[in-house]
Amino acid sequence: MKGDGNYNRNSDQQRKAIDKALKVVERNIIAQAATPLSNAPYFTIADYGASQGLNSVIVFAPLIKLIRAKHPNLPILIVHEDLDVNDWTTLFQTSTGTSLKDNNVFILGSGTSFYQQLMPKNSVDFAFSGTAFHWQDFPLPKPINPEEEEIASQTLAPWAFPEGPYRKRFEDHSLKNWTSVVKHRAAEMKTGARGVFLQMSIPMDRITDSAKTMSHCMRQLVAKKLLTREEAINMKLPVFGVPKDQLLQALRDNGFEIEGYEHFFVPDTFWPAYEKTKDANEYARCVVNWIRAFSEPTLSSGIAEQRRKTAIDTYYALLHQEVVKRIDERLNWVGYANHLVSIIKTDKKPSKL
Repeated sequence: MKGDGNYNRNSDQQRKAIDKALKVVERNIIAQAATPLSNAPYFTIADYGASQGLNSVIVFAPLIKLIRAKHPNLPILIVHEDLDVNDWTTLFQTSTGTSLKDNNVFILGSGTSFYQQLMPKNSVDFAFSGTAFHWQDFPLPKPINPEEEEIASQTLAPWAFPEGPYRKRFEDHSLKNWTSVVKHRAAEMKTGARGVFLQMSIPMDRITDSAKTMSHCMRQLVAKKLLTREEAINMKLPVFGVPKDQLLQALRDNGFEIEGYEHFFVPDTFWPAYEKTKDANEYARCVVNWIRAFSEPTLSSGIAEQRRKTAIDTYYALLHQEVVKRIDERLNWVGYANHLVSIIKTDKKPSKL
């Protein structure tokens, strides 16, 4: 994610989904806090894909209050997980300088991937992830013939690939990744521990408008010689979801009871303001800032350093122009569908890693 607090400032769309997840978190924490915890030395919360922390704080502040109502003296340990390149300074400024501040709340960070085990076995009491598990592990599937190279050179988002062997490899890659996530969480969570996971889902057809336009702007960079064809082939947004049946089956296979499941669509956060003001440039600014906040580090990483800044600034400027130009088409730029699943760890042994 883009640093300097940029993601916190431009993740309104994700917070709409987080708001819906919050009620599910509260229901699960109320149920969990009602069980005896007097023998536990502390209550451990794992936060997977924390980014810059604001969305986590929105969830954990009321969560802590609920635990405190039943267990006023119980120490609480929060472990924020994200990659080592995350904006950790902003995360800790956000997490320790807000309503999470409590003399008996201890906040740590883990600079690793959620595709690994990051906590000791049987140590987590509550697991949370807000819109993170759809980010795919590297390396991504590569094109293996000229036809697939052409698809990759034309399309930035794998979920917009046409049906065929190349797309199927991304589907298989996504399922393998999700299974890995579930296996590691099964190892980390205590029997009786609860979790709430929120992530983008497939089919992702309702977000192909943005995918097509982002791909169009990528092709324009190639035409302007700011991006090579090889760079375009490798310039991919590593996002891909799993369908409901695969999502839930992997959880069941690894010792989790499904406490609740919901599939919902988060509509465009910025459109109501545009309908009032009719300011297309302001609407495009909001949309592009939102896209840039989560996509820039990934998209820019494969561009040659001497062209990187010019290419990436030009890319988002082109995207802004396209949003303004096509405003009357009422395309879906930022709305997306979500899985929201709540789980309970049982004593059923998970399958081996």
